[in-house]
Amino acid sequence: MDRNLKFTKHLDSSPNGGYIIDVGCFNVKYSSLMALHSINNKKTFIGYCDINGVSSVNPMDRMPDRTMSIKPGYRKCDYGVLNSTLLRSTKNHLTDAYITPDKNIFFNKIKNLYNDISFVSIDLVSYIDCKDVISLLWNKMKYGGVIYFKNYTPLYSGAMKALDEFLQYHSENIITSRQMIVNGTKETELFIKCFNPEFKPESTSPDRTESVNVFCVLKTGGIYTSEY
Repeated sequence: MDRNLKFTKHLDSSPNGGYIIDVGCFNVKYSSLMALHSINNKKTFIGYCDINGVSSVNPMDRMPDRTMSIKPGYRKCDYGVLNSTLLRSTKNHLTDAYITPDKNIFFNKIKNLYNDISFVSIDLVSYIDCKDVISLLWNKMKYGGVIYFKNYTPLYSGAMKALDEFLQYHSENIITSRQMIVNGTKETELFIKCFNPEFKPESTSPDRTESVNVFCVLKTGGIYTSEY
């Protein structure tokens, strides 16, 4: 399945209203898709453009052979290119959006959200950077909200470990997509559907339980609707 189509399917499966969050903004194509989705669905787009790259490395970032694949300053994002691309792709209609290259400003905005995030994209590569973001998210996600994680691969072992910790801790309240083998290589993308029981909608009828439609990526590569 085409990666852009798969990404859009999961984006469209996110709950109504709330915020669309882009952390890293390295994939400008995906950033544009999120911005357009926020405009068309009356959501608010917030982006953190990581102009400084990796903030610091940690022993957890070591690969199995004990070498480091990243270093401070690795993977810087071009704020000017991002802004101009988003404005062009949304025909200058990117209103009610907030994009900042300042990590502290971004984190302060996220901290003020609560059960408000419909979809978040995380495109970071270090253990510390990923852990800092992920630790903020659980109590910010809408019930049925989606976390898209770009770099679930041993190449970025620190980022993978940070996500593994999150997945293990919340295993009973999430559904994850299956990583496909494409041209002999395992996909690095992972989609996580979050079902924080604290935010589960009350049933509209005492005789039935409210269900949430989710998209699960099966071994065929197709996306099918199921209920949770």
